[in-house]
Amino acid sequence: MQKILLSLADTKVFAEGFSKKLETKTSGATVVGLVGDLGAGKTTFVKALAKSLGVRGRVMSPTFIIIKRFNLPRNKAGFKNMYHLDCYRISSKELLKLGFKDALKDSQNLMVIEWADRIKNIMPKNSIWIKLSHPKYGKGRVIEYRDQSSE
Repeated sequence: MQKILLSLADTKVFAEGFSKKLETKTSGATVVGLVGDLGAGKTTFVKALAKSLGVRGRVMSPTFIIIKRFNLPRNKAGFKNMYHLDCYRISSKELLKLGFKDALKDSQNLMVIEWADRIKNIMPKNSIWIKLSHPKYGKGRVIEYRDQSSE
């Protein structure tokens, strides 16, 4: 699916609709991999997604802390935690040392990973991929997503 988001309000509406489609799995975390150039809107999307899931407090890019965990209030999807990861400055090997595999085992975890293409070799096969980019002409952002399990 592809959509053009012309404003922050459009991003919020898209993230809210996207969050309503997310469901816990019978085994393993739900993983959303975000890709796109600097300034494409990855963190903006994560902020809107977190807010739609009931995260209170400030959500910011975890570029220097790598992983940030948020407790989620009760939600229809059944997630207990949302992990926000930024893999711009870290390798797959380093991420594995930080407990990435353990977090992947828990079906109550939603893991949203910026720069996921940099750790593609350890991303679960059934990850949901979202690509954000600048349109060739005009303003806004282009957002495309696909669920690899449906390929």
